[in-house]
Amino acid sequence: MVSTKNFKEKVMAGERTAVKLRQIMQDISSKDTLLVVEGKNDYVAVRELGYTGAVFEMCGSGGGTKNLAVLAQNYKNLVILLDSDKRGERLEQTVKTKMAYAGINFDYYTRIKIKSITGGISHVEDLIKFVGYLNWHQGNPLQ
Repeated sequence: MVSTKNFKEKVMAGERTAVKLRQIMQDISSKDTLLVVEGKNDYVAVRELGYTGAVFEMCGSGGGTKNLAVLAQNYKNLVILLDSDKRGERLEQTVKTKMAYAGINFDYYTRIKIKSITGGISHVEDLIKFVGYLNWHQGNPLQ
């Protein structure tokens, strides 16, 4: 059984993480920034956390690295936020190589920062769980 004190500490930790995630999303939101994610669920998660800039989905309708290289030319900042599993790691290497070849600067440190503050969440779509903490936080600020 979870004690009330432990529950409150867990909720407060979740709130702090959610607020940090929202701040990161707001910080990288810009008309000059293109955020690269793997797919639709990742797209939904970053939007729910407050990202308002352009998003490119690598898989599905996004069209892969060729379309990304063309689209990225229109942005000053390219933020790579791919999963930290084997597939995401391979995809990140491909994206970084092709973007470097095309002369496009990119940021993948945001991904590292997010992973470190979330306790190692490896899938971007899993960030959606922090949205509930944001909703809670709006009505109940951190104590």
